[in-house]
Amino acid sequence: MAPFIFLHTIGRYNKVNLSDILNIEANKNYSKIITLQGTYLTLTMVKLMEAALPSDHFLRIHRSFLVLLKHVTALDRHTVYLSGRQLPLGDSYRPALEAFVLFVSNTKPRNYAKSTRSGSHAL
Repeated sequence: MAPFIFLHTIGRYNKVNLSDILNIEANKNYSKIITLQGTYLTLTMVKLMEAALPSDHFLRIHRSFLVLLKHVTALDRHTVYLSGRQLPLGDSYRPALEAFVLFVSNTKPRNYAKSTRSGSHAL
């Protein structure tokens, strides 16, 4: 897959590097793509964006949000933190996120690598 996509916005296609995408937000039939450089609004549903993007880098964390995992800086039970942003973590999406990360705490390490994905990634 190419390291970039072209997003159709008003009257033109804008090249966006996948690594620059922070998150994608659902807005009815539109997707709001938040990048390091700015924001784009495109007439594409989030579920179609999710299907088109590499699933080993982008993850749905809520019915309205996709994130690029490399930009996740912290998480708790109900929130995913990105560079200057806080997004809700839906209960039904938490197991998929936990499958990607290695948790180390004062008790014992927890690795949720038993998923259909390619393994766990440290944040």
